Parts: sequence; C-alpha cells; structure tokens
Amino acid sequence: MAARRATFSGHNIAAEALRPIHGVRFASPDERVDVAERITDLALGDSVVLTPATYRCPDGSHRPHPRSQRLYTTQTILDAEVRFLKAGRRAGGPRVPTDVVARIAEQDLAGHRRPLSLDQALAVEKIATSGRVLDVLVGPAGTGKSTTMAALKAVW
Repeated sequence: MAARRATFSGHNIAAEALRPIHGVRFASPDERVDVAERITDLALGDSVVLTPATYRCPDGSHRPHPRSQRLYTTQTILDAEVRFLKAGRRAGGPRVPTDVVARIAEQDLAGHRRPLSLDQALAVEKIATSGRVLDVLVGPAGTGKSTTMAALKAVW
C-alpha cells in the first residue's frame, strides 16, 4: 500500500487484501471474508495511525473517531518525510545570482509559447537563489509547473 500512497484507510488495505486471494477457493464466502479481515488487521497492526483517537464536535464535545475514517501511514514514509524536511533545511545546494535569473526569466523558453508569469518568475528566483539542497514546487494541474521547471533548468 505504501508504494502507491502516503496515507491510506482500512478500506484501502481491505481492498488490497482481497486482490491476492481473488482466485483462491475457500470453503465458504465467510472464510474468504475472514482471511481478508485477518490480512487487513495484520497490515493495520504494522501501520501508524495518523487520525486522532477523538474529534471535537461543533458543540465542543469529543467523540471517538470512527474506525472506518482513520488514516494510516507507515514508519518508512514518516522517516522519508523527515529526511526530506532535513534536506529542505540544509544549505549547500546550487545558487545562481539574481541578475542571471532575471535575464533568463525575461527570455522566451524553447518549446513554451508564453513567457513566464510573475508568479513563475518569482518561483524560479526563490528556488535558484535559495542555496538549499532540496526545494519543492507545488501547484494544481495546469498552473505552469512544467514551464517553471524549464525556466529553472535554463537558469541552472
């Protein structure tokens, strides 16, 4: 499960548990369900619960979080996130002077129809001048991340 998603639910695990036993014959449908539930329980036992045990209701009271809505991850993923956060704080990465960034940002990039928007140019400048080992560029689909990365490549 962790190879496909950073967080998952018990339902996700149950669906994955049913896949490998799909072609296996069982004495009864109940036995198939029992095996799938056992696999799910074992997998969730090795997982890290992310969802708090309780949640606050609008009236201020606390209720137990329904088991069906709990989110899980793995220790491996949490460890990877820690490594990424440390890398994002570590200096020693490439750094380009601001005047080089400005000159490249004003040019038309090969293969791209439009010049960089102000937001894209600022993103390129922040990353190219940060000096961090790791920077992350996040944005919804269609917002120009690929164009921004092309400009960053040209700057470097």
